[in-house]
Amino acid sequence: MEDVPHPSNFLFETATYRARSSTISCTVSAEDVFVRLFGGAQPAFWLDSSMLVPGVSRWSFMGGLGGPGSYLASYDASRQEIRIAHDGDASPMIISKSIFEFLAVRRAAHKLQDQADVRDIPFKGGHVGYFGYELKSLTCGVSSQPSKYPDAFFIFCTRFLAFDHENGRIHIVALYPEAETALSDEAALWVSKNEREIQRVEPAAGLAPSSLHANRAPIQFKLRQGRVRYLENIEKCLSAIRAGETYEICLTNEITVEAEIDPLDLYRILRRRNPAPYSAFLRLGEICVASSSPERFLRIDRNLIVETKPIKGTAPRHEVPDEDERIAEELRLDEKSRAENLMIVDLMRNDLGRVCRIGSVHVPSLMHVERYTTVHQLVSTIRGELPSPNDIIPCISACFPGGSMTGAPKIRTLKILDELEEAPRGIYSGAIGYLSVCGELDLNIVIRTIICRGRHLSIGCGGAIVALSEPEAEFEEILLKARQPIRAIVEAVTGDADHSVEIRGADGDAGEEAVPDSAHRLRLATFQDQNTIAQCVDTLLTELGGPAPQFDPQVAVSVAGQMATDSRLGFALIMEDVLTAEVIGIAVVSQVTAVRASGHYGILQELWVDPRYRSAQNGRRLLAMVDREARARGWHMIEVSLPLADRPSAERLVAFYESMGFTSAGERRRRRLP
Repeated sequence: MEDVPHPSNFLFETATYRARSSTISCTVSAEDVFVRLFGGAQPAFWLDSSMLVPGVSRWSFMGGLGGPGSYLASYDASRQEIRIAHDGDASPMIISKSIFEFLAVRRAAHKLQDQADVRDIPFKGGHVGYFGYELKSLTCGVSSQPSKYPDAFFIFCTRFLAFDHENGRIHIVALYPEAETALSDEAALWVSKNEREIQRVEPAAGLAPSSLHANRAPIQFKLRQGRVRYLENIEKCLSAIRAGETYEICLTNEITVEAEIDPLDLYRILRRRNPAPYSAFLRLGEICVASSSPERFLRIDRNLIVETKPIKGTAPRHEVPDEDERIAEELRLDEKSRAENLMIVDLMRNDLGRVCRIGSVHVPSLMHVERYTTVHQLVSTIRGELPSPNDIIPCISACFPGGSMTGAPKIRTLKILDELEEAPRGIYSGAIGYLSVCGELDLNIVIRTIICRGRHLSIGCGGAIVALSEPEAEFEEILLKARQPIRAIVEAVTGDADHSVEIRGADGDAGEEAVPDSAHRLRLATFQDQNTIAQCVDTLLTELGGPAPQFDPQVAVSVAGQMATDSRLGFALIMEDVLTAEVIGIAVVSQVTAVRASGHYGILQELWVDPRYRSAQNGRRLLAMVDREARARGWHMIEVSLPLADRPSAERLVAFYESMGFTSAGERRRRRLP
């Protein structure tokens, strides 16, 4: 057995590297190459520009362990210990340092000579991995509950592939220590071997579901803090804001599920469903991370220019150019989004100002609307210049966690968050990316991400609470943000992205309902309710941006009366307050007779709850009554038509119906009745 070096010797040993490399035309996809070359590798990484944005996401990198000097480093903040494992070592080395001290020492110890062949590649070998959110105990002095995962985890990589998407090239790079010239030939062999492997790569096999799920039962997800608890926390945030303790709080939650899934298959689905410029897949022992992040935390280039790009504000794209421009302009002028964005810009300016040259911190782009494939995003860019390479690691520490995941002012807000969330965030809200041996780095913000450990899968989700926040809307927003990761999991399990799901806690915690069921009464509508039904429908249409010209209030009254009295047409439901008899919600369902359906089924035309009483709890109660009435009539299915994607609240409605078990059926959503 080889002698294991003493920790202090390893920590301070220097290494000057040279590179052997080859550049070939990129005729295959990065996905196919990763599946072929690293699909079964342990550990492995893929920093993936799955969404190409000019000037933002030119490069993708992939690799693993192996090669001279490579190692795994995992960090436990509570013990202040780093475990170093070299390829093939039976027992790890323990170093008592903070992860930032360790990275600073190792950065200074590494050099790369003769960079001509790899000069334009920003990552030239080095550390790839993640910083976990609980490192705030080091960077901000705010103690944390221990994370379920290592607080930081990095591969030191000396052999890797770099995909230049802009120029259509693949760079195959192997570093070797300058002092060990015999390893130059070994590096050259690795390069030529992988060049041949890439040329033989064929499209990766299609993805098979991990379970046939023949019984079509919904996939069961669970919120760590259910609706009622989360809404209470939002109210506490608003109270703290009104009291002047803080002015923005990024409150978060967690959605979990137990499922047997191949994490790489899951990531391949996620990157297809939700392409993003700062995506990543990490396989680090029993932990796998599948991230489709749209947000950059920090980038430092070879000239020591540091950049951060916080995102606050999102709106959907539209296929009609004029309408698309209108939506983008509405986002740019939205008061709440601008307030959120400006607060974080101010915070990040302050963080960078602690380490950058005096006077160098500036904001070249303030609340600029960036256009991606499916969304507009309100993004600001803050830049500064570091005085020296020794400030690279201190810059990460000064800015971590990213302000868009904390709120402002940072220290007090972090303490409020710990009181409210009552659980560690782990990898979520941290940062994933690389720290190159030559000093460059690029790190994302860990959002839109699935963490896999065995059968346990978790999705972090959250949103900024400001004085203008509406609690119900904020809760629905976190479900929206988790929607694509949830759908990726569902597709990986069943092969059907539209398979039904249930999110426990999305409609109120068991035993913790906001309003007792006895306070509201549900009944079938009568002819006397026709005016009320028509007025409620008019209100609903107004909320959705209408009503359309064809809507006639008098005709609506007549139709409502017919629906209430002729069972062949369908039925209407009324939800009313028991004490006041005030109507606070309606449901209108029409009957459809179809040969291909072999009988009757229902179309849910309208579902509306008065905003004063609006919650998924009351929406769920109305839907449950719809189901009972439909089954009593022998119907086997309920369908619902939803507003177009650009209409107000459209995404929230889609998320609500999906959480209630409705699946996609063309332009509608459908739920089969047991």
